Amino acid sequence: MRYEAPDSLEGAVALLAGAQGEARVLAGGTDLLVQMRADVLDPDLIVDIKKIKETRAVTEEKGGWRIGAAVTGAELKEHARLKKAWPGVVEAANLIGSTQVQGRATLGGNLCNGSPAADSVPALIAAGAVATLVGPKGKRDLPVEDVMLGPRKLALGKGEIVASFLLPPRAARSSDAYLRFIPRTEMDIAVVGAGVSLTVDGAGLVTVPDMPVPDPMSAVMKNPEVAEAKRLVNACESDFRKLVQGALVTGARYGELASLRASDFNPDSHTVHVRTSKSGKGRHIVLNDEGVALFKSLVAGKPSDALLLPKRDGSSWAAAHQIRPMADASKHAKINPPISFHGLRHTYASLAIMNGVPLMVVAKNLGHSDTRMVEKHYGHLAQNFITDAIRKGAPTFGIEPETDVVSIDEQRTKGTAS
Repeated sequence: MRYEAPDSLEGAVALLAGAQGEARVLAGGTDLLVQMRADVLDPDLIVDIKKIKETRAVTEEKGGWRIGAAVTGAELKEHARLKKAWPGVVEAANLIGSTQVQGRATLGGNLCNGSPAADSVPALIAAGAVATLVGPKGKRDLPVEDVMLGPRKLALGKGEIVASFLLPPRAARSSDAYLRFIPRTEMDIAVVGAGVSLTVDGAGLVTVPDMPVPDPMSAVMKNPEVAEAKRLVNACESDFRKLVQGALVTGARYGELASLRASDFNPDSHTVHVRTSKSGKGRHIVLNDEGVALFKSLVAGKPSDALLLPKRDGSSWAAAHQIRPMADASKHAKINPPISFHGLRHTYASLAIMNGVPLMVVAKNLGHSDTRMVEKHYGHLAQNFITDAIRKGAPTFGIEPETDVVSIDEQRTKGTAS
């Protein structure tokens, strides 16, 4: 791996544009370094932009504010005038990680990490922020909402970087805010985040700028159907292929599959024993014929304590080791948006439900004590399945459009006339 720290935008662009292998920009490193340590990323070139003046400055410009892409959240928090003008943007930046992380985390890195859960992005979009991009063809401005095309997918060309953000001038009686929902009270990833920027006019009416309304499904990871699942399996490398197949025939979680031993498979009862699940309790997953055949092939010739689904070198799959091969398989299978490993669990559950398996049976195989989680998260019935089911199963009454039966109203009319 090669590390470079240029002191100009032109130098950074030249390095990135001329890179032969995978190149990554380092702004704060709070996502990049973690992903590298987890073997999710293995770049050939890292370009550190913190020595570039334009990426580290906060300046007033045309009545608004320009924030360098490598300015940290902690620095934004200490900038009193910016905080007064755009409190919501600063608030969002200071929800990225812990206090220690905020000393490194940047707006540029938070956006370019490409996560739908990024805290600063909704606030920047609500503020009408524009990202200034610099690349081999020069500079161009792009609204922040147009930079991230989907999970881990950006609108940046080869050699382009986000150099800074421009926040527009503030009208009188205006402010902004950011709020998120997280499972815990602190230090968690947002399930949903909401940014707002508004102005109160002289009459006391609230006005907001015209904002684009993105398709909410555009940031959702895809769950494969049968044909896509086959393509995905065929696109996987041999050791990872077995892990993906295991997920599709069991609905088990990644960590559960990675810890399975040969003794956990019982060919007589057609079950796989998950010793410890997310709930802390074990369970027996019942297999269909395809699943039994797969696990029989996996245990063949192995001692009882051997890993059922090891990596090629015999070691176990560790946390986050599935991310890169999953992304590669999705790419080679031409599945877009890409499929997450957890999406295989969704696929198992939803297809089982569509095939008529009762909700409680699916819930038990997945390790849930009741059907609430299955109904809420896994019961994704395809519209064509619902349509076919109603057409085949809804009651019919054989009512003829015209009959010889005289209606009650007609009888009453005749009786009155006589």
